[in-house]
Amino acid sequence: MSRLNLGGAIVVNLAILEHTQEAYRLLKSLGLATELTQVASARGKEMPDGAVRLESLNPVFIVSGRRGN
Repeated sequence: MSRLNLGGAIVVNLAILEHTQEAYRLLKSLGLATELTQVASARGKEMPDGAVRLESLNPVFIVSGRRGN
């Protein structure tokens, strides 16, 4: 971690929940201030009558670790 500047961050984007836990534990074990965020989005899809509905997309998990000052 000596190459990571003070205040620097490592960010990992994941689609599989089980990998999220592994990444979180690894960054935590490196002494980084660790955070987990889930992002969910949806895409508009037009219906036959012209109305638009939102079609859910798979969530993305973001694990980040920041080196303290």
